[in-house]
Amino acid sequence: MFNIFSRAPTVAAWAQRHVAAIERDVAAKKLRPTVLYNTRALCAHITAVIGTMRMDAVTPPDVMRVVRAIQAQGFQSSAQRACLMLRRLHYEAIEEGVIPADCNPARAIRLPRAPIQRNRLTLDQWRRMIEVASVCRYPYLYRAMLLEVVTGQRRGDIVMMRYEHIVDGCLRVEQAKTGARVAIPLALRCDAIGLSLDDVVRLCRCGIISPYLLHVEHKMRGQHVNASLISVRFARLRDAVLGKWVDDGTPPTFHEQRSLAERLYAEQGLQTRKLLGHRRQHMTDVYNSDRRLREWVTIPL
Repeated sequence: MFNIFSRAPTVAAWAQRHVAAIERDVAAKKLRPTVLYNTRALCAHITAVIGTMRMDAVTPPDVMRVVRAIQAQGFQSSAQRACLMLRRLHYEAIEEGVIPADCNPARAIRLPRAPIQRNRLTLDQWRRMIEVASVCRYPYLYRAMLLEVVTGQRRGDIVMMRYEHIVDGCLRVEQAKTGARVAIPLALRCDAIGLSLDDVVRLCRCGIISPYLLHVEHKMRGQHVNASLISVRFARLRDAVLGKWVDDGTPPTFHEQRSLAERLYAEQGLQTRKLLGHRRQHMTDVYNSDRRLREWVTIPL
């Protein structure tokens, strides 16, 4: 494709080629739109620092310049992903024969650590929030929080749940991120909040005709709720109920309810790996960790 180059292309030109390939895959529905969004953002970070350099001229110190520039903006995770993106771009250039086979400077760089800053959401905090959410002006937020904790599914999956997905007494979820297919019995009950999935589904039936469990009730009545809007409403509710965050790290987001669900169901003895749709147990263990969990533990005498 790049045989028009008499020499190796610039980083900016090669990154643009990569983005174009992702755009085609998204258009063909092989990849999710969020992949394209993230790819564009990472390539923009990279080209801002070394975009004018030729691919075969990039050295490990140049890669580190990219990493440090992103870290200086406070984006620790993005710095790690940018390093991986540079590895991928160079591998693709090697495969296309536009740079030598031994020319991948990003391989010589240790991946920068990206410490997790987000705090866990405790059951007590959630109960305080759900009490306020039950009377707030956005009923879908209340139902979304209940649905998230009872099912343990990701935000993007719960907003796309439809009544037609309920088959043979189970709510079928094909997870957008991994493709995992999970059939959740309506009888599944989260003892800690005293509700079953069937109870929450009944709450979602509020008299408005809609194929979606979570739907808009005013403008665009019956349409599914925007996933980003749920996160924004959740953050405002959290700040209103829990106050301004003063502890280390960042406050819990809507996604932290997935971890809360895993911990609550684990206490009930459920096989949470299957519920969350994880392929490996260690992925579930991450959700079960007590990272920044702000609860006191009493030591028995």
